[in-house]
Amino acid sequence: EEQAKKERAAAEDVIPRAARECFKWLLCPVLASPTDRQPTIEVFPINAGAGSYAAELVRVCQENELVISAWSPIHLRSKLRELYWKGDVVAVPTKTVWHDIEKHLFMPRLANRGVLDQAILKGCDSRDFFGTAYSQSGDRFEGFKFGEASIQVDNTLLLIEPAAAAAYAAALKQAELQEAAPAQ
Repeated sequence: EEQAKKERAAAEDVIPRAARECFKWLLCPVLASPTDRQPTIEVFPINAGAGSYAAELVRVCQENELVISAWSPIHLRSKLRELYWKGDVVAVPTKTVWHDIEKHLFMPRLANRGVLDQAILKGCDSRDFFGTAYSQSGDRFEGFKFGEASIQVDNTLLLIEPAAAAAYAAALKQAELQEAAPAQ
């Protein structure tokens, strides 16, 4: 009985080390573009002797920029131009962008929804990245803002292509001037 207890204790000691030796590679599937058919697999070594397996995974992901914890609005705008603002489409819901980030390998891997929200908030402060609105009815944007960071980021928020947002802002200003002119 004593020998069985010793053997069990030795096995309990060896199994975690053996398991860590089995899982010493992080495999990361990647698609370079939405039209790619087959993902490529990027391989990253994991230090099996590191103290915490979870901490080692986080370290490898951070060092290799596999998971993004801070994103610039310029990168968001680039993705929006590449994938969403095509033809007559000048506005895309943030809900659509987030769902695509969660499920497609060609999208950047953001750590959480807050990373996208922060990129949107930073981008709203400038007229370089996008305009925002909360809904669209035909050519009219409800809650339209351009170059103003005072917005509420939620699933209804639309991100509007900057040239279209500038044209819409100019049209709004022109309409205000025309309304004010007869009153004088």
